[in-house]
Amino acid sequence: MGIIKAEKCIRCKTIHRDILAFYPLCFLRVPLWFIFFISTQCFAQEKLSLQDAVSTALKNNYSILVAKNDAAINNNDNTIGHAGMLPSVVVGGQITHTENNLKQNYTDGRVVDKSNVGSTATVAGAMLNWTLFDGLKMFIAKSKFEEIAARGEILYKILIENTVQQVIASYFNVVQQQKLIEATNIIISIDSERVAIAQTRLEVGSGSRLDFLQAKVDLNEQLSIRMRQLATLEEHKDNLNYLLSRKPGTDFTVSDSIVISYHPSTETIRNSVQQNNFSILSAQQDRKISLLELKEMKSLRSPAIGFSGGYNYAKTKSEAGFLLLNQSNGFNYGLSLSWNLFNGFNVNRQVKNAKLLYESSDFRIKDKQLQVSEALEKALRDFSNNVSILVLEEENILLAKENLEVAFERFRTGLSNSLELKNAQLSFQNAELRLVQTQYAAKISETELMRLNGELVK
Repeated sequence: MGIIKAEKCIRCKTIHRDILAFYPLCFLRVPLWFIFFISTQCFAQEKLSLQDAVSTALKNNYSILVAKNDAAINNNDNTIGHAGMLPSVVVGGQITHTENNLKQNYTDGRVVDKSNVGSTATVAGAMLNWTLFDGLKMFIAKSKFEEIAARGEILYKILIENTVQQVIASYFNVVQQQKLIEATNIIISIDSERVAIAQTRLEVGSGSRLDFLQAKVDLNEQLSIRMRQLATLEEHKDNLNYLLSRKPGTDFTVSDSIVISYHPSTETIRNSVQQNNFSILSAQQDRKISLLELKEMKSLRSPAIGFSGGYNYAKTKSEAGFLLLNQSNGFNYGLSLSWNLFNGFNVNRQVKNAKLLYESSDFRIKDKQLQVSEALEKALRDFSNNVSILVLEEENILLAKENLEVAFERFRTGLSNSLELKNAQLSFQNAELRLVQTQYAAKISETELMRLNGELVK
C-alpha cells in the first residue's frame, strides 16, 4: 500500500511547549478548567494513525465489502461449465398408478368386465447432452469470462483507491482542524494571562478598566472561536468514522503533522501513469471484452454439433386387460447437427453492432487517456505550487511565533499596549491558518498524484 506514514500525535506536548516558550512562569495562571481539558484530551482518546485508518477502512468499509463480493461473483462465473464446455446430465423418473373400470370383448367370445382395475406405470431415465462444436463460441466465452473477472479486480481496486483517497482527505481534515485548535489554545492562554495582568495592574492603580475589559472581550472571542472549531472538528471526525464504518461519536486523536514525502520525477510519472492508472486499465479491459463479444457474434454463423445419449427404463403393470406386464429398458445415443442458414439477417445485425461497440471501446480508451493526462498536469501544477507555498508559510509561521513571543514579553513588561499584542496574535493566527490550509492542499495534491499513478493501491 503506497500510503505516506504520518507521525504519531504529540498535540498536547506541542501546545505545552509553545505556551511555555512564551511565558514559562505565567503558565500556572491559566484557568484550571483549561489545563484539565487539555489533560483529558491527551489521555482519554484513542490515537489513530493514518495507516490504522486506512487498514480499518479496507477491512470494514461497506462499499469495499460490496465491491469485493462483486469481484468474487465475476471469479465464480469464470468456469468452463458456465462457458458451455461441459455436458449436462439430467436424471428423472415417475411412477403413476391409475384405477379404471374395464370392459373388453374378445373375438373368441371372452368378455372382461371389471371395476377399479389397478394399473401402475414406472418410467425412469438419464439423459446426457454435450455440445461438441459451436464455432468455438464456448472457448471465446471462457476467454471473455476471464477478462470480465480481470476487469472486476480492477474495478475493485478503483473503489479501494477512491475510498483510500477519501480516508486520507478526511483524516487530514481532522488534522488541520486540530492544528487550528492548537493555535487557538495558544491565543487563549495568552489572553488569559492578559486578563490576569490587566486585573493586577487595575488593582494596583497602574492600569485602566478599559484594558481589563478589552482583555476579557478578546478572551471570550477566542473561546467562542474555539467552540466553533471543536464543533467543526467533531463533524470531520464523524465523517472519518463513517468511512471507517465505525459508530458516530467514536472519539480519537490524530497525528499533529502533515508530512509531504512524495516527489516523483515529472517525466517519469507522465510515462508511467498511462500504464498504471486503473481507469485506463479498466477501459482497456472493456476493449478486450468487446473484441471477444464480436467474435461470439461471428461464431453464430457456424454450425453446431452435439452429442446426446441416455438410458431409459419403462414398466407398466395392469391387473387386467390385454397386457398384464409391459417392460422395456436400454441405451440410446446419437449426434445432432444444426446450422442457422437464415434468420432474417439478425446475425449480420448483431455482428455489425458488436463491431460498433468494439470501435466505441477504443474511443473510450483514448478519451480516458486524455482525461488522465489532463488531470495529471493539473495535479502536477497544484502539487508544485503548494509545495513552493508551503516552504514560505513554514518560514512565515516561525517569524509569526517569534513576533508573538516578543510582543507578549513587551506587553508583560509594560513596554507596549494590548493593541500591539492583539495585532501579533492576529498575525500568528492568520499565519497558522494559511500554513495548515497549504499543508492540507499539498497533501491532497500529493494523494491525487499517487492515485493517478496507481500507487495508492498495490
